[in-house]
Amino acid sequence: MTIKCFNNYPDKKFKLVAVNDINYIYPHRYSVTFQDIESLEKYEEFLLPEQLRGKYIIGNIYSINGLEKENQSKLNNLYIPKRKVTHKNSFRIKDCINLEDYGLSDEDRFYEQNCFIYETKKFIFMIPNHVVANRYYFISTSIKKALSKGSFESLYYKEKGYKLIDDTLYITIKNTLRPEQVPLIARMISDETSEKNFLFFFQQISKHKISNPNYKDIFKPVFLGFPFKNNEDFNIKCNILYLNNVYSYDKFKSYDLRKVIMITHIFEDTIPYNFKNLKLKRFQEINTDNGKKNNETENRTINKDTHSPSGKTTTVKPTSTNLPSREIFNVNNNYNFSKINIDEKIIETETKISYNTTEDEADTSFDDLPEDIDKNVIEKLLDDDLKKDCFKIENFYDLINSFINEYQINNYSISDIIDLENHEESKINKFYIDSEKEIPRKLIYGYLSYKNFIVNFIEVEHNTYWNKSTWYFISNNIFSESKIHSILNLYIINNQSIKQMIEDNKLE
Repeated sequence: MTIKCFNNYPDKKFKLVAVNDINYIYPHRYSVTFQDIESLEKYEEFLLPEQLRGKYIIGNIYSINGLEKENQSKLNNLYIPKRKVTHKNSFRIKDCINLEDYGLSDEDRFYEQNCFIYETKKFIFMIPNHVVANRYYFISTSIKKALSKGSFESLYYKEKGYKLIDDTLYITIKNTLRPEQVPLIARMISDETSEKNFLFFFQQISKHKISNPNYKDIFKPVFLGFPFKNNEDFNIKCNILYLNNVYSYDKFKSYDLRKVIMITHIFEDTIPYNFKNLKLKRFQEINTDNGKKNNETENRTINKDTHSPSGKTTTVKPTSTNLPSREIFNVNNNYNFSKINIDEKIIETETKISYNTTEDEADTSFDDLPEDIDKNVIEKLLDDDLKKDCFKIENFYDLINSFINEYQINNYSISDIIDLENHEESKINKFYIDSEKEIPRKLIYGYLSYKNFIVNFIEVEHNTYWNKSTWYFISNNIFSESKIHSILNLYIINNQSIKQMIEDNKLE
């Protein structure tokens, strides 16, 4: 997601000082606080869990160019014994930290967040819940959607169930999961502790919906524990930040003088699985017109070495010197399955694929909104959108972000969701509900580098009144902001023809 303070103040540097509440509605955006390191002015921004999984780490300093200063150390082997990260040693940060000496944030919402406390003779380790959530739960689009619905049905064939016999798990999964995600979700489905954590997240959404029927967003502290039973020990590799002292869990007691260390990002671990052998079945639909046979099976072995769903990012050489902001990071997110024997069988099943063609061209007209349109008509249109589950501008935003994360694209830029500006006399891009209120049309634009091409895109909001307007321009160059606005003004607003738009803007 685009960070406004970076774009608004490209010459300034900002410290990430707080990770606050998370929106429990998919795609689970965190409210975070950046602070101008010179003026100390604070800015609330919103980041996806993927961005907080090593791209942005609390305590570091960033600018529009990316990471400016890393205020982190790394622990390559932190051993955590049995029963040391349970609900019994889970506290709110404000009950542990000496607020005056913390040195990062004075945000009340940050101090309401939960953390695990693990004590040794010399140190006290704080593990914020958001670090656990980003590492073990918010790891892909498909898993995040399942988390929001409180159901595993989109991830595996629930009617077929699973069998855990001795140390072997038998399970049939769906194609929504990438191979390197399968052991993670298989444990979540088959482990009682993991499943309870998974469902607890959804239960909080349900309770909020009941008590707030007109809800839009649900921003709350995230509560997600480690996804395994508490009678297991494990090791983690992590980024750490040295803090000042904490209270002894009782504000009326004296300070604890041990060094306090906050774990800010877990990039590798040896956490336990409830199986040693994983026998997978995955159904894959085929088109028999291509000459393949029904029920043909194929065995595939998943590489058991370290996997990186988020991967190591690499810098892509810019194709233009006049670029929008780029966010480029070097991130490790390794998941080690070396102790699991994984055997996956692909079962191809026959499916009928239909091809729909039409001689009609897409309707690209934009009719003016009648001046005397009734308020009830507008509300019905908006109502119809909800009933039809109409594709929203936010859905496109999520789609682009998911694509970028899925394919580990590093050279990209996405604008914020912004209002489409009109000429004053034009009404074609606004709903007028009454004389007091209007709903402007929204848009997103940007670019991404994919397979040696630049894909420039513009998405303008559509629904039962506005026409569909999604544009991709494959080019060797990144469109400047002025060219984007030229396309918007000449075509979207003034309704020029596509041919005229291409000629005027000399699209490649």
